[in-house]
Amino acid sequence: MLEKSSNKEEIIVPEIPAPERIDRYLQARLPDISRSQIHALIRENSILLNGKSTKKSVFVDTGDTIFIAQKSIRSMSDIPAENRDLDIVYENDSFIVVNKPARMNTHPTPQRGGNVWTLVNALLSKYETGLAETGQSGRPGIVHRLDRDTSGLILIAKADSALYRLQRLMHDRKIEKTYLALVTGDFREKTGYIESYIGRHPSDRRCMTTVDPISPRLAKTAFEVIGSGYDDTTLIRVSLLTGRTHQIRVHFASIGHPVAGDALYGDESTNRQFSKAYRLSRQWLHAYALSFEFLWKRYRFSCALDPELLACIPETIHVPEYCSHSVLID
Repeated sequence: MLEKSSNKEEIIVPEIPAPERIDRYLQARLPDISRSQIHALIRENSILLNGKSTKKSVFVDTGDTIFIAQKSIRSMSDIPAENRDLDIVYENDSFIVVNKPARMNTHPTPQRGGNVWTLVNALLSKYETGLAETGQSGRPGIVHRLDRDTSGLILIAKADSALYRLQRLMHDRKIEKTYLALVTGDFREKTGYIESYIGRHPSDRRCMTTVDPISPRLAKTAFEVIGSGYDDTTLIRVSLLTGRTHQIRVHFASIGHPVAGDALYGDESTNRQFSKAYRLSRQWLHAYALSFEFLWKRYRFSCALDPELLACIPETIHVPEYCSHSVLID
């Protein structure tokens, strides 16, 4: 249950398997806030446990109440529901798997006009009160996010207990995330691995970087080459072993193989070529598959490429398995 006042939000801890440190609990529940930010909020008494100041090492348990000062957190009342079509890949009583289209933010952003045309707006219209309410205000049920111009699979929790479990699985790297990307250039090897520190760019707040980053965090990416075309591009399957902002885009740009169509990290001439030849107006990056175990069942989801991306794949690469959704439950 989540209650709000003018300056705070209240999280009542749902049933959890065992007591957990408050900083670890909140980091799993609020994946877009770093552990150091949570520690800072605790130090300044912007986070209270059962109405009292707390420490990062204090444990929380089922039924405890956590107060978080909203400050710049967007109020749910400011977010309009929008009746838009959603491509639902799978749904049960606990969670929803959605194929997010490109050019749609996952959740509202602070920018002007940033509280419309998001996945959250569409979810609020379709599910009304049928989404998990605990977590960050303005992000009902959101387990993780995708960049605005990245399409593909996103997990949405319908119940508070499911939100906690799924975000914990995500935090512990027990949800396998696989992407498809079309990148520039050829690769000598069929498989590869990239490991480096990624952080905010020191002079451009829009960008992440591997060169002298601010607050760097270790990032690990594994990939497999699917095939190459005549236009000096390669289709790859990417496995994220960590989850950093813009990780795939930054990592492949750092080794000289930027994602095709990427306006932030890509090659300008290649982007113009793809725009002219294929009318590609966004980065060629797709969250293709999710795999995880939840309540003693193993789920495997894959998600079809949209026509805009399919049109860019060279004829030499056969991709019939990428043309339809797939759901496997063991």
